[in-house]
Amino acid sequence: MPVNAYRSMLFTHIFDTYMSSHQVSGVNNTTIRLDNYENGIGYSLFFHFIARDEHRDIVEMLKEDIWDVSGK
Repeated sequence: MPVNAYRSMLFTHIFDTYMSSHQVSGVNNTTIRLDNYENGIGYSLFFHFIARDEHRDIVEMLKEDIWDVSGK
């Protein structure tokens, strides 16, 4: 497992643990993964957007824009 994938999973785990142990609700961690591989060589990029439930539509628009710009 690449280091950046591990860091992304670790961040998500810490975020989820904090949210449940402090009884926080209404806040989401949206992870975006962009794979940049050609002929088996490359890397993956991970983005985390932390936003309230009422901003989910904005996060989804950002996600789509990032995918469009990256060509994925």
